[in-house]
Amino acid sequence: MTNEVFADGVSEVNIAGGIVRINFVSLSATLKDEKGTPVRELRQRVVLTPQGVLELNGAMQQVIEKLISTGVLQRNPQEAGSISGTLSGVKAPSN
Repeated sequence: MTNEVFADGVSEVNIAGGIVRINFVSLSATLKDEKGTPVRELRQRVVLTPQGVLELNGAMQQVIEKLISTGVLQRNPQEAGSISGTLSGVKAPSN
């Protein structure tokens, strides 16, 4: 059985002693800020060696290329190397 964790995004990436820690967050179903917007809650931390970071980078590059080839993301011709897209009405962060 595989454990799956949903994440809306990454809150921070820390490097200490050559080890990389990536914190994944999702929007809270119950907690809201003063404006009524759901707050981001830590869901999972992934700890990687430098080799693991290189492997993750390679895998993510393949995912980005697949999202571009399927039309989910688009290269921005005005900015070299920039990628943009819209996912469920939310603007994807520029690369």
